[in-house]
Amino acid sequence: MIVVACPGVMDSRGNQTRKQSKAAIFLMALLLFSMVPAVAPIASADGARDASISVTIMPNGQDINPGESGEYTIRVRNTGSDPVTVQISSSEEGTAECGQYSSQASQITGPIDAGTYEETTMNVTLTQTAEASCDTTVTVSAADGATPPGQPAQETSTVTTTAGDGSGSAIFRC
Repeated sequence: MIVVACPGVMDSRGNQTRKQSKAAIFLMALLLFSMVPAVAPIASADGARDASISVTIMPNGQDINPGESGEYTIRVRNTGSDPVTVQISSSEEGTAECGQYSSQASQITGPIDAGTYEETTMNVTLTQTAEASCDTTVTVSAADGATPPGQPAQETSTVTTTAGDGSGSAIFRC
């Protein structure tokens, strides 16, 4: 069955769908614009002031004779937008071989400016009976100096130290 409007009678269906479309567009625009002020301050306040660093250790591995120490260079780069202060720690893997290895990282004093880096050292010492190899992980925690402070950052980097064949080795050859 086909319904046709009589001559002289106005068909309101076309007019009604236009009104519904305009109302739907208006409501969507109102919804989108009402969310913008709530989202914008969060993105600019947190993201711009969070601490951000990268950590590099040079070299990434060494052979050190038992009973001796080796030195690594730790480079901490501030990739954020505010100065950061850092705290550095080091630890050996929890294996039996690593019980013969110990490390000590020096601290970086003072802030690291945005876009720059600072370096310090880490010494890894082997006992007289050290064998095999051991992974040492350096953890650097950074806090920015902004007011109010942003979120802190923490980065790690790992190096492998291997016991050389030099003096003090537990391996005896005839």
